[in-house]
Amino acid sequence: ESTLTWTNRPTMGTTVLGSGVPSVTDAWVEIALGTGAISDNGTYSFGLRNSGTTSAIFSSSEAAAANRPQLVVTYGS
Repeated sequence: ESTLTWTNRPTMGTTVLGSGVPSVTDAWVEIALGTGAISDNGTYSFGLRNSGTTSAIFSSSEAAAANRPQLVVTYGS
């Protein structure tokens, strides 16, 4: 992640793995992924895409912001 920028970001696929609606400023967004989204050990890329008419603004990991994004993965049945 330390070398990932807007310019060299991975191409977004078309498969929707989950959905969530951010509704509170400066809050976590939890998105449950569908079965099979992570199938084994390895490297995975995920993207966020807005498909509605409302907007969401996320902090960038490139910025020196106090609320830099974090990815937390919880795996279980």
